[in-house]
Amino acid sequence: MSLVYITNYYREVWHPYRYCNDLDQTQLNPRGGVSCNMSTIKNSIAFALFLLASINTATAQRADVYLQAADDFKKNQKPDSAIRYYEKAAVEFRTLGNTEKFVHAYTQIGVILTRQDNYEKSKTYLDQALAAGIASLDSSNLTLATTYLALGVNYSAEENYTQAIQYH
Repeated sequence: MSLVYITNYYREVWHPYRYCNDLDQTQLNPRGGVSCNMSTIKNSIAFALFLLASINTATAQRADVYLQAADDFKKNQKPDSAIRYYEKAAVEFRTLGNTEKFVHAYTQIGVILTRQDNYEKSKTYLDQALAAGIASLDSSNLTLATTYLALGVNYSAEENYTQAIQYH
């Protein structure tokens, strides 16, 4: 359901003044406008809440589509496209407050960058994923464990075995 469709639906069906055509339901406002009764206001508030829920649902669906596209690109060995879509998914998940999927997306970016021998940039993503995961996920969460493991692999690839042991 697109935002344009919802907006048009609101204008045609739920617009508050649609229910104010009866003189019994309206009062003339001293400024020349029309004010509606309480039921019309409640309908407007209900529609606004519906609209907000629809937008969040659309954002969640878009985030999952980005994540699925990124996974497909990664599986088909197109790392640059995978990174781009993991970043888009991460932005959406952060907006939605879905920390676990945000951590997953950033961890996958870190894994791809480690495989490309781009260790410093990989650590940047993995450190952000780890910080977000520690702040809000349970210490036994598998996504967080994957982030720790990816950091250990990164440090091991750099031959920094002291750091690697801390994260493995």
